[in-house]
Amino acid sequence: ESLVQGLVHISTLEDDFYHYDEQREQLVGKRTKRIIKIGDKLRVRVAKVDVFKRQIDFQVV
Repeated sequence: ESLVQGLVHISTLEDDFYHYDEQREQLVGKRTKRIIKIGDKLRVRVAKVDVFKRQIDFQVV
């Protein structure tokens, strides 16, 4: 297990159109009703690294 933090941008979630439910603080898929929330474990791949900004972008696989 790696202790790396990064970002999965909502635009990279290609399996559905997701909207943010502010009250529950989660993303909800319009078609699939899939729920993604902070703390969920996701399998990801590295999409982009910016060494100077110390940022990593991920994509869900």
